[in-house]
Amino acid sequence: MDPLRKDIDNEILELLKSGAGDDALFAGVADLETRFGTGIYKEVLLLLTGKNFGTERSRLFWAAAVDHRKELLAPPHRDGGFRTALFDYLYRNSGELSDPRFVDAEFLDNINRSSITDGLTGLYHQSYFKKFLEHAIAGGRRDADHAFAVILFDLDHFKQYNDRCGHLCGDEALRRTA
Repeated sequence: MDPLRKDIDNEILELLKSGAGDDALFAGVADLETRFGTGIYKEVLLLLTGKNFGTERSRLFWAAAVDHRKELLAPPHRDGGFRTALFDYLYRNSGELSDPRFVDAEFLDNINRSSITDGLTGLYHQSYFKKFLEHAIAGGRRDADHAFAVILFDLDHFKQYNDRCGHLCGDEALRRTA
């Protein structure tokens, strides 16, 4: 992930975590749109739903969900908030979500982290590391200020140590090295 997108995602996540209410969310997203363009809606919906609707469709879905929220605020309905309106719109009105699930963001973050890192060492899995490295190399080719280094460690005779001292000691050696 490029640094700018990571910064944008972090700003969006802070908005979503703040719990300040829909008006603060709308103002924050409007500010992000002013600074970064309409692609922000794609990022917000990706973080909220896990689905990439593309830039233009995301902007349209956002606007439709804002309008849908107004309908939900009208009597006899109650205010379920923007997230409720967004999911209701994407599920009932547009059919974009066929089997929505509600998952706490912290739980989902843990699943995402576990899918790309080793539980013992916390290091990235090989496939994720390779993609990350390819991205870093490509960034270095485009931008002379984008420098990086890779350090590789080889634990000589680790198998013998692991066999002789046991897997618990081997695991601890890996954790400390990582």
